[in-house]
Amino acid sequence: MSQELRNTNKLWDTIKGIEIAMLTTVDSHNGAITSRPMATASKGLEDKNIWFFTRTDSSKVDDVESKKQVNLTYVNPSTATYVSVCGCAEVVHDKDLAKKLWSPLLSAYFKKGPEDQDLSLLKVRVERAEIWDVKSGSMDYISHALSSDKEEDVVNYAVHQQFTIGSQPS
Repeated sequence: MSQELRNTNKLWDTIKGIEIAMLTTVDSHNGAITSRPMATASKGLEDKNIWFFTRTDSSKVDDVESKKQVNLTYVNPSTATYVSVCGCAEVVHDKDLAKKLWSPLLSAYFKKGPEDQDLSLLKVRVERAEIWDVKSGSMDYISHALSSDKEEDVVNYAVHQQFTIGSQPS
């Protein structure tokens, strides 16, 4: 198994049970960093993409069309696991894929189902990820991080992995 496949598997295994990500973009109007919670539609091991549903007229669509680099943050408080995913986002209009990824819970946002004219998919192609598994509780980690003046004390208190997935844009 290649290192890239091991990295991809580690990422998917870590975030598979976390349904909500914080999507961070650069605001296309004023350049401010903007984050919002997004329900993950699919995490694709085979294509290294993470998919979301969004409204075509939302500000995040403008943001992504202006600057494609985004960040996704996943947190699992019960295991004190934190994941940061960097990637390149793209707005996709694909009704067949929308049907494939569709969940009845989305009907609250898209009244006409996957055929809704205001429905778009947001694809994030994963380029880099960081995973922190805190060895004890997250509050203990925060307390330890704030009380220690030695970086190695903080680093040794949590397992931190950083890796790339796929080729990097030139």
